[in-house]
Amino acid sequence: MKTYINKHQLDQIIAYISHEFETFATQKIDGKVVFGKYKKGLILIPTPKTVIPFKKFLWPDGQEVALYSSNPEGDPLGRSEKSPSSRQASNNKKYAFIGLTNCDAIALEKFLAEFSHTNLLPKRENILIVSSECKIDEFCFCTAFGHDKITNFDLHLQTDQNGHAVFSGSKNGEKVLRENGVKSHMKKPDLKNITLNIPNIFNKKELSLGLDDLPRFKDFWQKIANNCFGCGACSAVCPLCFCTKHTEKNDLDSQNHSCLSWDSCFAENFSQIQNHLDLRPERVNRLYNWYHHKFVRAYLDKKDFLCTGCGRCIKACPAHLNQYKILSSIENQEEKVNE
Repeated sequence: MKTYINKHQLDQIIAYISHEFETFATQKIDGKVVFGKYKKGLILIPTPKTVIPFKKFLWPDGQEVALYSSNPEGDPLGRSEKSPSSRQASNNKKYAFIGLTNCDAIALEKFLAEFSHTNLLPKRENILIVSSECKIDEFCFCTAFGHDKITNFDLHLQTDQNGHAVFSGSKNGEKVLRENGVKSHMKKPDLKNITLNIPNIFNKKELSLGLDDLPRFKDFWQKIANNCFGCGACSAVCPLCFCTKHTEKNDLDSQNHSCLSWDSCFAENFSQIQNHLDLRPERVNRLYNWYHHKFVRAYLDKKDFLCTGCGRCIKACPAHLNQYKILSSIENQEEKVNE
């Protein structure tokens, strides 16, 4: 359903959501567009992408995943679980994410699916996704993956000549509108599709096959690695990178806190195992692994990529590497082989 609302009604809906849910939003605070805990900032429509994606708030750095206390009758390591982690205990909370662009709303669904077999993240039914019309920039390439249609939302906000329009995409979204006295008076939704001026629409199967053919593209990857700084900026801002490191913290009460902190597969020591043996010793190995995971292993597992074309990686790269152009080069070479 779709209906038009005025600014007062929009503010009322946002206030209601922030009262009922732990709310994070893309907002303008002190002249800066940021994503974080909602602080009654100005919600922007169309919405620009923020540097830091939702993942840093859905999964806080250093989150505790288990708490143990010393107990000789416990596990073989002398530990017994004293209580569920605070993060697991909070998974019954209700969260709201306001102002996600379409690529981020799709990424959130994929992110949750990756960890659906764990207790690390809240379930989808406990999250209200309020997406919004996106402010397209020169780094966007979401339509290359077929993400031109707005999807994966409970509520969606956009503007046109008649003002603010709100769409409900689920029963949870309808409930929010109903609780705020907003009723639909339009039967045919007309969500704005996303249009980008990019030449390539990727064939996922062909692109995945090309990326998996390391021997044929070995020199290609080495040239890219020669320009890459290996800083991991792309993985830090990507909403679908989730490399972590596991740490154990002990306190004076004989308690052991098992925690996960954000990491990057570009880090030189990320792939080290016993005796400092590194499974990916060279930068080209780590660079190729990043692409292989997102576009080959993910495709083999789910017939989809761990990328939605948000373009943050391109914007954040200090070496000015363009991931869209890199993928296009691989697919173009693959097409020539199959001609």
